[in-house]
Amino acid sequence: MAEQRTGSVPELTLREIAPAAFLPPALFAVGQGAIAPVVVITATDLGASPAIAALVVAAAGVGQIIADIPAGALVQRFGERTTMLGAAALTVLALLGCLLAPTLAVFVAAIFLTGAGTAVWLLARQAYVPSSCRSGCGPRRCPPSAASTGSACSSARSPAVR
Repeated sequence: MAEQRTGSVPELTLREIAPAAFLPPALFAVGQGAIAPVVVITATDLGASPAIAALVVAAAGVGQIIADIPAGALVQRFGERTTMLGAAALTVLALLGCLLAPTLAVFVAAIFLTGAGTAVWLLARQAYVPSSCRSGCGPRRCPPSAASTGSACSSARSPAVR
């Protein structure tokens, strides 16, 4: 059982933050996973062989890998919320690009951008949740269970997330 902290600031429980912390990333990930079969079918419709269609799906993963490092710089420069909104907008525009892609090359580029948008959104989300419940910055404190999982829930955050 979590130990109650003393003082006038009530403890924020993991049960209270769980829906806001876990539901949006879960929906985002399910949505990205749900498009994979459609990506394969669309790629073959645009002239790709089955092997090339599988590589088109992999373009999203490549986009995630390549965008991870710049994502941290974006979060540091623009902040968590702004970066999350920008990444979500990029993903929506990339999906519109997928929908309207006249050629396989345009489609691959749009799939790559969906992966990049996903990486940036998830990284910004990981930075946003702990900063929104950091002690001293809001009306509540992080639950001990969140602090014990390695999230930056104290005012002494790691230099990597400053």
